[in-house]
Amino acid sequence: MASGLRLSLQKSCVVRIRKVRGSEVDWETIVRCAQGSLPLNYLGLALSGRPSAKSFWNKLVSRVERRLASWKKSFLNKGGKLVLIKTVMASIPIYYMSVFKIPVSVAHKLERLQRSFFWGDGIQHKKMHPIKWEVLCKNKRNGGLGVRAILHKNNSLLAKWIWRFGTEEAPLWK
Repeated sequence: MASGLRLSLQKSCVVRIRKVRGSEVDWETIVRCAQGSLPLNYLGLALSGRPSAKSFWNKLVSRVERRLASWKKSFLNKGGKLVLIKTVMASIPIYYMSVFKIPVSVAHKLERLQRSFFWGDGIQHKKMHPIKWEVLCKNKRNGGLGVRAILHKNNSLLAKWIWRFGTEEAPLWK
């Protein structure tokens, strides 16, 4: 290879997506690595069939829930909770959302987790929320707290691909 890096055959695998007639090449033998199958993880991203399915996003939602469970929310004030929402909770789904369109139901579930954490809702009981979540999602200049809405962030990240396609001189996909 030109970079001097070598392929790690212990970590690599060949995944056949579809069988093509007349192509009975045994790639595992040629490349000398194991045969894999879908679903598999690539750079922490689950590569499986349909990113539009809710089940595709279950792993991500459970990661957010595990992270929430590890925080002692009773010891945090609203400012501390806001910092955790805007930094940690907002960054967990970024990589997924930069590649795939998040289903509306999953985005609402993630926002519901953020909202419950911020207002201190428990599993059994909900507290009264003095301010609508949509108000908190506004810019600080407009009277909000600057929490980015998940669907808006997803659309922004996906729009960047369109912008890159139109502006880059030699992108990999042209």
